[in-house]
Amino acid sequence: MTPPTLARGDVVLTRFSFTEAAKNIMAEHSNKHIQEAIRYAESHGWVVTQAGPRAHIWGMLWCPHHARDGCRIHIMSTPRSPENHARDIRRTVDRCPHT
Repeated sequence: MTPPTLARGDVVLTRFSFTEAAKNIMAEHSNKHIQEAIRYAESHGWVVTQAGPRAHIWGMLWCPHHARDGCRIHIMSTPRSPENHARDIRRTVDRCPHT
């Protein structure tokens, strides 16, 4: 069965295909250290969501345990020390009990 399509021929995103499609259109963080940490988290099963245009944070990382008690990390848009923030992201991913 083929997925439903719009008039333009675009495939309608379902609940399960949204994360795969979002990875292709997700904007990259402006700092290379933080972007590498985000890729590291994604390789461990974490999901990144980008915040809105007026938010104080750039986005959030959600652990693979999709429940209320799952781990999450706020990704700052302009941290004081980007290298330390990237290190903290990696450390939190490594210490997550759900992965």
